[in-house]
Amino acid sequence: MKRPLATICLFLIFMANSAYAENKNMIVFAVEQSKPVAVSLIEMADYVSFAVTIISRQKEPDIEFMEISEARQLLIKEAKKNKKIKIHNGPIYLSSTSNSKSSFSYGSSQITVHLLIALSDTDGNVFKAATEITELVDGLEPPGRAAYSLSPMKLAIDNPDKYRPKLLSMIYEDIKNIEGLIKNTAKFSIAGIECPVMVRQFDFTQVEIFLDYTLSIEVESE
Repeated sequence: MKRPLATICLFLIFMANSAYAENKNMIVFAVEQSKPVAVSLIEMADYVSFAVTIISRQKEPDIEFMEISEARQLLIKEAKKNKKIKIHNGPIYLSSTSNSKSSFSYGSSQITVHLLIALSDTDGNVFKAATEITELVDGLEPPGRAAYSLSPMKLAIDNPDKYRPKLLSMIYEDIKNIEGLIKNTAKFSIAGIECPVMVRQFDFTQVEIFLDYTLSIEVESE
């Protein structure tokens, strides 16, 4: 007798409800990587995003930090004038702790600010969204020796965890299909479905959403 899938199904449903309640109002940026699993969803991205890195090439640490801060304030102030742009703050790296000016590596401190535009605000035109952000940054005059640097365009999505129930349902269906192909008694073990929902860039408007799970099957010999 084959192992019933009801237990797996109930476990998947429980994991879906638990994880879905934990993560809300989260923006996840798509990454460029291979998809290591069989089950995934292709969805239209919610945002076009650029990471704007701010540095200063001042040799005095206090002046460098001040210019980076002023350049950040300027970027945010101008970005807020465009109602379509959403601002998402990134990491801050202030690396100078040395008292020796000769050992100070200027330009090593930086702040990252992510600028996003919803594709729904540009009728799905990713190039229009990208143009608005790049024109905004290119038109700024940063203070002193500060400078802005734009990353390559990335896609982003709101709260990918909302897709967890659908993904778990698809994984369950995949397991059922595999079970139907196995004539002997089989034992299924699944791991990784409690991990964060992953997002990878599929093309210039769509993302691929998946769980990085592993499925093991032990088939009993006759």
